[in-house]
Amino acid sequence: MRNSLKATTFRLAIFAGVVGILSGCASTGGAPVKVSEASLAKTLDIAARDSENQHDYTSAAQYYARLSHEKPDDIRLRIDLARNLRYIGEAKQGVKILLEKRPSQSSNLPFLLELAKSRIAAGDAEGALGDLKALFAAAPATWPGMWDAFMVRGIARDQVQHYKLAQADYNAALKLSPKNPQVMNNYAMSLAQSGRLDAAIAILENASNQNRSNVQVRQNLALLYGVKGELGKAKALSEMDLDPKNVDTNMSFYQRFKHRGTP
Repeated sequence: MRNSLKATTFRLAIFAGVVGILSGCASTGGAPVKVSEASLAKTLDIAARDSENQHDYTSAAQYYARLSHEKPDDIRLRIDLARNLRYIGEAKQGVKILLEKRPSQSSNLPFLLELAKSRIAAGDAEGALGDLKALFAAAPATWPGMWDAFMVRGIARDQVQHYKLAQADYNAALKLSPKNPQVMNNYAMSLAQSGRLDAAIAILENASNQNRSNVQVRQNLALLYGVKGELGKAKALSEMDLDPKNVDTNMSFYQRFKHRGTP
């Protein structure tokens, strides 16, 4: 569910008050015990990471916002905050937070990658491509995040309808991270957008067979079968993850493609 920035800010204000109390003292039944700033920061950092690992991105963003406020020059905290803001649908806020430090981070690869992801989520694919250009200029070929950078550039290129270039990026990503379901999913959807529906379905079938717990891959496969007009396969896949009402809604949507003919 999309969380409003207003609600997030309100919660953060409450949380900041709690932190203020914690930073003052902790009671052990006797005299108050002072809690050091370093100890508090460590506790908040652990809480932030635990929240993110549990997919509680709103809480994680609140913790990281507090930490980043206390340490405004800590780039890692800004990246962490922007990522979690992106997860809760507040990518524009994440972009704003990162852009404050952009001039000094022209060779910081994780920073540039998160800025590109946040820009894409905020609807600014062109801006993301600019950040990715800087990233590829600075990144060594052996950088562990290179597969992700190729995939993200592919997504940005898809958004500006440069499908062949995007597909070349996905192929490059798969060479570095073979059978990666994220890359395969995005590659397939790019192929579908460029009219190569059968090739897209083949890739998603492969990805789905590798990991049957990946709901996104399976439902994108259902979508492509629906677009192709193979409604039986689309319905069978939809029923694996969706409730009957959503299955019916999707099938009504797929019926339109069948009547219009496969594009």
